[in-house]
Amino acid sequence: MLSVQEKNEKVYGFVSTFNFYTVDKRGFITGGFRQENTWKNYPVCPSCALTLEEGKKYLQNNLNFNFYGFRYLLIPKFIKGVRKNIQKEIFKRIELQKDPRFREKAMKHLTNDENEALETMSEQRNYLNNNFLFYSAPKGFDGAVFNILLYIEDILPSRLKRLFLAKEKIDQEEIFKNCMVATFNDKGKKDGEMPLEFNFGVLRTFFPKVSNNRTFDKYFLDIVNKIFTNKPINYDFLLNFIMQKIRDDFING
Repeated sequence: MLSVQEKNEKVYGFVSTFNFYTVDKRGFITGGFRQENTWKNYPVCPSCALTLEEGKKYLQNNLNFNFYGFRYLLIPKFIKGVRKNIQKEIFKRIELQKDPRFREKAMKHLTNDENEALETMSEQRNYLNNNFLFYSAPKGFDGAVFNILLYIEDILPSRLKRLFLAKEKIDQEEIFKNCMVATFNDKGKKDGEMPLEFNFGVLRTFFPKVSNNRTFDKYFLDIVNKIFTNKPINYDFLLNFIMQKIRDDFING
């Protein structure tokens, strides 16, 4: 039986659309460590392999976004019974909203990617789940190294909606509206100021990629996961990092 389609056809076990799946070492093969049995791990027929490659290209070109030093794939998963025309319409909206010429309104963002599609997904009904695959590909999307850093599953549009409503409420607080922060152009030069706007970038400020020769990527992604999945975050843990940032900025002037 195929991993991609439910039909009987000759299958192979060496398809590796993404390079996190590999059977080049015997220890990676279940069921006896025998390469001739790799088809039992991940049975894929030739035509399905082509489908997987096309799907990978679509993800790369349309559902691939920046996230504060990381990248993630946004993978919608529709519940059974959702009509094909509805699915196509949602994907079409994602494709078009990446082009400013076709945007019907100014988009709100939870991240630093202007092409972010999260508001579009938050406007859908709960007939789909959103899956987030955060990854590292130091040699490029099609390179030899593709590491999965975090996989967040089954985030409903209603959950995304709650995040946008929380952001909107906080952004309207007077203390934050009066807090002006610098804006920078594409060359990294300051080009103005704007009121502080809450997004995941504020969180990244306190959990930077590198600070005092330490990296806080793991903590940052862990908190991102908890925010999306509505899990509690330790208040004292957060406060400790906020205070450390304030101390560092004070010492460094």
